[in-house]
Amino acid sequence: MFRLPASLTGKSPKRSEVSEDDLHADTLVNRVFRDGMVQAILPPLRKMCSDAEYCLEDHWAKHITAAPSTDDAIGRLKSFTYYKNYEDLTRYEICAMLSAHPVLPCKVAFIGSGPLPLTSLCFLKALKKRALPGNRADSESVRYPTNRSLIPEILNIDRDGAAIESSSVMCAKLGSLGEGMKFQCAPAGGEALDLHDFDVVYIAALVGGSQNKKGGVTA
Repeated sequence: MFRLPASLTGKSPKRSEVSEDDLHADTLVNRVFRDGMVQAILPPLRKMCSDAEYCLEDHWAKHITAAPSTDDAIGRLKSFTYYKNYEDLTRYEICAMLSAHPVLPCKVAFIGSGPLPLTSLCFLKALKKRALPGNRADSESVRYPTNRSLIPEILNIDRDGAAIESSSVMCAKLGSLGEGMKFQCAPAGGEALDLHDFDVVYIAALVGGSQNKKGGVTA
């Protein structure tokens, strides 16, 4: 049993105990997110998470760049604590994408790539293989782009110039693994950002504070 604040349950403190199953009910989740106290802490909490993520990525990007050789740089990249998580998540995302449109993309834009663009690198690795990563790599339902000679490309976009500098230098150190990674310093939704020629546009979780704001980025 868990005890929730009376402001979230609408009951007196003595009657605010709910079961674990009730904690996952949509009505309770919506009530929590609509609560004034929760709404008040969301913006600073989002900024705190963003700052922490940036510091972590920037540290590792510089650590990888400082490696004495390309092989060592790749080794450091793969030693990143969450590297396997990124590989798995990228595989799931590609599966979800291909279930809606079973054609492997050739040009991908990633908005909010940060100093350590791991999702981009994992995605690019899959595109270079021209196949879905994992057990379904030879699936006949997946179609290739019409022009098979096109080299896969991922454009990493971030409004922070230092993040673009760190990530571009790091990818250059990765040799062939980083080939196909492009970079542009631009704000999300800016006039200079033309995404019409891209097959897929990724938007990082911390870009835009709501679904409507995320939609406005690509409008």
